[in-house]
Amino acid sequence: MARETEGSGGSSTAAGRGRGLTIRGRIFAAFALIVVITGLLGLYAVAGMTQAGHLVVRTFDMPLMAINHARLAKSNFTELRLLMLRRHVGGSALASGSSAADIKKQLDDVSEDLDIAGRRSLSRQGVETAAELKRLVGAWYAEHPTDGSAPDWSRLDALAAGIERKFGVLINTAAGDAFIWRQDAIATIESNRLLHIAGVLAALLLAAAVTLALARQILRPIRAASSAAERIAGGELETPIPAAGRDETGALLAAMAVMQENLRAMMAREIAERRSAQRRLVEAIESLREGVVLVGADGNILVANSEAGCLFPAARSLLTPGRPFAAFLDRIRAHGLARTAEGEGGPPMTDGELALADGRWLRISRSGVADGGFVLVWSDISLLKDREATLRAAKDAAVAADRSKTQFLTNMSHELRTPLNAIIGFSEMISHEVAGPVGASQYKAYAGDIIDSGRHLLAIITDILDIAKSQAGKLHIEARRVDVATLFEECGKIIGHGCTRAKLTFERRTPPPGLAIHADPVKTRQILLNLLSNAIKFTPAGGTIRLWAEEHSSDFAELVVADSGIGMRAEDIPVAMAPFAQIDSRLARKYEGTGLGLPLTKILTELQGGALALSSEPAKGTTVRVRLPRPPRTARETTRTALRAA
Repeated sequence: MARETEGSGGSSTAAGRGRGLTIRGRIFAAFALIVVITGLLGLYAVAGMTQAGHLVVRTFDMPLMAINHARLAKSNFTELRLLMLRRHVGGSALASGSSAADIKKQLDDVSEDLDIAGRRSLSRQGVETAAELKRLVGAWYAEHPTDGSAPDWSRLDALAAGIERKFGVLINTAAGDAFIWRQDAIATIESNRLLHIAGVLAALLLAAAVTLALARQILRPIRAASSAAERIAGGELETPIPAAGRDETGALLAAMAVMQENLRAMMAREIAERRSAQRRLVEAIESLREGVVLVGADGNILVANSEAGCLFPAARSLLTPGRPFAAFLDRIRAHGLARTAEGEGGPPMTDGELALADGRWLRISRSGVADGGFVLVWSDISLLKDREATLRAAKDAAVAADRSKTQFLTNMSHELRTPLNAIIGFSEMISHEVAGPVGASQYKAYAGDIIDSGRHLLAIITDILDIAKSQAGKLHIEARRVDVATLFEECGKIIGHGCTRAKLTFERRTPPPGLAIHADPVKTRQILLNLLSNAIKFTPAGGTIRLWAEEHSSDFAELVVADSGIGMRAEDIPVAMAPFAQIDSRLARKYEGTGLGLPLTKILTELQGGALALSSEPAKGTTVRVRLPRPPRTARETTRTALRAA
């Protein structure tokens, strides 16, 4: 086969040398020949089109211009006759001024139109007729006397009749010339068309012959090269490459031979690199601390590292390449070697967690691969599970402790309120001397102190109980429509005495007419009293406490408590809003209190669907805005309507 190939290559080379021209040269020669033929045909077509254009101009443009100007000259001559008639009939007054200028212009127009008609005429007769008409018009004009005497009308009419006939001759001559040139143009165009068709057919036949010749010389070796290339592309790298001459086809086949050798080398190198990559991949998988199993699309194990076998010692023999992965799963199920995080026995082939029989936990991660198989990664998370259990136990203990604390506070509050109510009751009886006069007046004062202390302690216990209930979710709100003006009046009566004792000015503004909120009246009254009590506590004598309400929006109203007291810094506001917190936490602090007023007020406000905002500056006072929802729109509108009617 090699000898035959070399023999054919030698003959092809000899043939290529005999031909002398390369494919490029042959294509260029054929292209040059076709270009020359196309150029000649184009030049002939341009010449024919130019000749046709001249024929069209001479056939239509010039005769039409001659006819139009002849007719225009005739029309201007008629107008000239009318002007001359008016001149002689109207007398000398009409002979001067604009009439003379009009006659002169009209005569010039007739002469100019006849000149153009003569130049546009295609025959000698037309030229001579136009010149004779110009002479006759001049003679006719000269027959008119300039001294104002009457002209010879019969002679003028005879001359005018002759001129009119000449105009008809000129027009007919131009029309006849156009017909003659039209016939000549048709004959010329037909002749050019036939010659052009013949030239195009000849060019097409010649181009087809050149193309066939090139195809025979070029396509045959290219077809052989294409067949060899297809076989090589199909994987037949040993396909023999046919030899060729010294032209471009020979160079192509030589390049294909080099490419074939390169492909062989590349395939060998790729196989070696793939084997090396597979070896490195296996080594990398083997070095992992996680168990890794690669399963092919057919369900058989492709790769499994030793760590995977260590995780399942009883099924290690089944984790070998070539074995079906289903057999491994059957072993896991049959021997109960693992269970899912939900406690169900299942195959470890999906994402999730798996508990082994020896107490260890595995996290399973499954990823698909392009060929339809999948990769399983088993990670030991036993330590994480231990930490998780520890954290869960700590959380449960914290929740239980918090629940116990809340329950303790609730129980203690109930247990303390019962004897405290008895203490307050008996103290009131002693203070009011219900059973008889007290021996010493000082004891009566002591009883009053016991009442005040008991009531203060009862208020603290009530606040603690409310906070405990709110944290346990047992503090219930019974919201209904509350009139703000009535609420302010009730709070003013309660807080007015405290302001008087503290030597403070209490300003209560009248709310907007009909303003109401949708809230629990008891809890809302407690909110305002807590805020007003705080304002009294932290405002020195001579200060002012203000209470007013605003319509914040169509859905909310704001109740505002402001004082001119000591105020606080911005960083102290979060401390003041925290339960049991005190800005001044020293035992010898100036202002006493448990720190429950503001936190409880905030809790009660938010439970009713509102919000509390506090702003304060040291030595400038504090302003607290309590935003609460307004009643439904229909109820509000009904109230406003009733107020307007009243």
